Amino acid sequence: MGSYSYIPNSGVNRAGIENAERSLREAVARYGENNPIVAACYEGLGTLHELAGQFALAEENLSNALRITHNILGVDHPRSICILHALGRVQGAQGKYGDAEQNLIHACMLLRSQLGDIPLVGEIFLSLAKLYGGCGRIELAVENAKRAREIFVKHYGKTHLAVFRCDNVLSELQDQSSGWPTYLTTAVAKL
Repeated sequence: MGSYSYIPNSGVNRAGIENAERSLREAVARYGENNPIVAACYEGLGTLHELAGQFALAEENLSNALRITHNILGVDHPRSICILHALGRVQGAQGKYGDAEQNLIHACMLLRSQLGDIPLVGEIFLSLAKLYGGCGRIELAVENAKRAREIFVKHYGKTHLAVFRCDNVLSELQDQSSGWPTYLTTAVAKL
């Protein structure tokens, strides 16, 4: 068995990123830049970089995927919307709150207009809640987390993991707005 080299604190294998980079180079060489397979390679590589916490690289790859997908499938295609959501997440993780907010709201509006309040819309609302919480806009964060929770309960029921993720975000936002550090609130609740 070979040894694996993981990127610290991410669980992402360096070889996985190297394989994705190689696949991208091969796809570009074979199909040219403006091809859905190349877009999928950029998206996959961007996702790996996001998981590894390499948000600038993730943004670069997701931006390339989005550009190609927009050219081939259009702005309002579900694949474009999914990439736009991922791009907003990584922009938020870098503190690019304005760009992240714009992309997440745009993705949410496009998807809701086509498919209504499906679970992916809940995921986008949850991403918005985390974004707003990260920049201190607690009221908007709570509003979006509650929207996400409603969608997940409607589709999955009250005991689904997605609902618990919303509850966790809402709890963290409550702790943030009360001024208590989360670990203290948890410790007091256990008493």
